[in-house]
Amino acid sequence: MRYILRLNPKAYNPITRDIVASRLWEVEQCVSRDSEKVTWHCADIRIDSAPIREFFKLPKQGEPPWEKVVYGICVRGQDNVVEIHTGSEHDSGN
Repeated sequence: MRYILRLNPKAYNPITRDIVASRLWEVEQCVSRDSEKVTWHCADIRIDSAPIREFFKLPKQGEPPWEKVVYGICVRGQDNVVEIHTGSEHDSGN
């Protein structure tokens, strides 16, 4: 399965100027022949047990927002963490 990982733009509340930590990240499961597009929001993402902050880089001015594409299997945990166990593009059903 193909997943696009990015910061959730709706995690920031401009009225209260608070960031909703439990919805900081957005995981988009892309459409395939067997499934529909699904979007999850979570506090943290782990890719093969490495935290997402090891991959994230703030974009420079004028650059598009950061996002990462990974292939694998997504597991949602009880503690608002999404884990993605990666594999090759062809092994994951796409």
